[in-house]
Parts: sequence; C-alpha cells; structure tokens
Amino acid sequence: MQNHIPFGYCIINGKCKIHNESGKIVHKIFEDYLSGASTNQIAKNLMSEGVLNSEQKTLWYHGTVGRILENKKYLGDDFYPEIIDKDTFDRAQKLRVCKAERLGREKQPNSFVNKSIWNHILVCGQCGQQYRKYIRKNEEIWKCKHYIYKNKVCCKNLYLSEEQLQHAFITVINKVIQFPDELKESIENKTVKESVVEKNLTLKIQRMLKESYCDINNIKELTYQRAAERYKNTAFDERMFQTEKILNIINRMPIQSEFSLNLLENTIKMAVIQKEGRVEFYFKNGSVKIAKI
Repeated sequence: MQNHIPFGYCIINGKCKIHNESGKIVHKIFEDYLSGASTNQIAKNLMSEGVLNSEQKTLWYHGTVGRILENKKYLGDDFYPEIIDKDTFDRAQKLRVCKAERLGREKQPNSFVNKSIWNHILVCGQCGQQYRKYIRKNEEIWKCKHYIYKNKVCCKNLYLSEEQLQHAFITVINKVIQFPDELKESIENKTVKESVVEKNLTLKIQRMLKESYCDINNIKELTYQRAAERYKNTAFDERMFQTEKILNIINRMPIQSEFSLNLLENTIKMAVIQKEGRVEFYFKNGSVKIAKI
C-alpha cells in the first residue's frame, strides 16, 4: 500500500486523475530543466513563487526536483494517466546523465547514473537506512549505509552480494507463481482515522456556527483547510489494483530459473534485510514474502 500518490495527481471517485495545478508544475519542472535550469535553481524558483509541494508546504530541494524528473509514473500506465510524454522524459534522463558525466560522477557506484532498482528498494531491518553498493576487493557488495558512520561502526547488518539478492527474489517470486491466491489474503480495506488537526478544525467550525454572528468567509476558509488536511491524510489504497496487475504479470508464467530485472521492478516495492539471515520482500500490493539467505 502507498500512503500518497505522486505529486501532480489526485484521486476523484476512486480513479487517479491529473491535478490541474500540480500537474502543470510537473510540466514546468521538465521544461525548465530541459531549458538549462539546474535542479537546485528550479527548487529555489518554486520556493520563491510559493508553490506548494505534496505535503502542502513551500519547501523544495534539488533532490525533490530530481525525484520528479526520474519518476516513470508520469509516463502513464494502467492506473496513472500520462503527464509527461516519452520523448520529453527520455530527453530529461539523457541530460541528467550528461550533467553527471561532466561532473565526473559516472564511475561512482551510488551516483544517480549508476543506481539500480536495488538502491530504491533495499532497506536495513536493523536501523531503517537504505542499503548501498560498495566495492570490496574488486567485488560489488550491498551493505547498510550506516555500517560506517563518522568513522565508527554503527549498524552491523549483513553484507549481501548481487547474486544473493537475485537468488532471494527468484525464491519468493516462484512462491507467488506456484500459489498466486496467497497474494489476495492480505488485501482488506482500512478506515482512515480523523487526524487531530482535522478534529480541531471541525470543532472550531461547529462552535462558530452556533454563535449568533459568524463570519461566513472565515468558516469557508476553515472548511477549505479541513478538506486539505483530510486529503493529505487519506491513505490511498491501490492494493487491489496492484494485486490484479501482479497476477496478470505472472499468469501462466513458468517457474523462474534466472533473475529478471523487469519482473522485480513490476512486482516489488521494498526489500528489508534482516540480520537473522532473511530478506522480506514487500510486493506492491502489500503482501510480504520471505526468503532465507
């Protein structure tokens, strides 16, 4: 389950739609970047213009802009409508690669250019930090980025090779291929609780309505704030959609003997490494499957 949709989208009657205002901002970010503006400059411009981010704040950082530029959901799929056409998206990615090369970053294992899907999904089960790829004796290994912090050993979670990770994924995806109905077992709707801020706004509106004289414009403003707070805290549950999507992918698929990067990208949201020697794979529909290392 995901707790929010990408910046630029909104949910109307259970369907994902392009948000009028933020969708235009996504377009502007791509246009400005392709026109020569850096991610840092774009972030500064957005803040100076008072543009609200996905958390309804005017705080923007170059990393936030970078994540928007690399988000493939803007290309559109079965659930998300297209905001950015493929030509524009591809040109932005090529420009990011060229800029990284000019800065001499192309050979860094954890640079934007060289990041793989594992960089985005591997999480340490001990401290919650991401796993990163390191070079040790000419061998690429994955370990928690907090293994060494300020020249001190902090997190002592497992080292893993790329081969171990791939084998673990093959193990869990074969379980799903053999027993696809298990994906549906964890799917159930959750009721979203009213936040403290929303409760306070509701009480304030109710008190104002009981007064002999009340400022209609003030009540409208508070009502708008409550609606914005409710939208921000609404858990968007696309698990059923993701379940059907995964089932369509694995339908009639044979048992896997080789690692498939495409299969990993389309099914897994997060993989948590536990010190006890297991990897917990969180599928995009919320189901969890475990593989021992």
